[in-house]
Amino acid sequence: MPGSFRPLRKRFLYRGDHFISIGLKTLEGVQQQLTDPYQALWIVPSFQQARILLDKDGSMHQLKQMVENFTWEPLRKEAIGYAGHILTCDAEFIHKLLGNIWKGNLSGVAYATARLFDGATKVMALSHPAFITTDSLYYQEVEAAVGLVLQL
Repeated sequence: MPGSFRPLRKRFLYRGDHFISIGLKTLEGVQQQLTDPYQALWIVPSFQQARILLDKDGSMHQLKQMVENFTWEPLRKEAIGYAGHILTCDAEFIHKLLGNIWKGNLSGVAYATARLFDGATKVMALSHPAFITTDSLYYQEVEAAVGLVLQL
């Protein structure tokens, strides 16, 4: 295999009525993700939902077992520190938001508002912890973890 060739990390396909996502991960990569608070919020539910279709060497069973044994407590202090860092950095976007409002720059207002909303959501996800089952439910799952209920 040429050194410049890199296999796709993720593929999507339809089988019947099902949309299937196929991702390539290594045991070491998942172990690393389980030590990163924000990545763990995503990786734990994804492996809890995963169905093993083929496991020639037992590595998928090992991954599933790692996820089943996962606990948040060892990551709590780092998660709170990361959340604090996000809040500190978001002060810049508050100033950008105010500056863009003052200048009447609507695209700048939209950008800064989106960044602040994203940062605040990430802070809440890390501080409560909100395990995310799918990106389409990200905001709802964070709101539920925090104790907010969105009424539509």
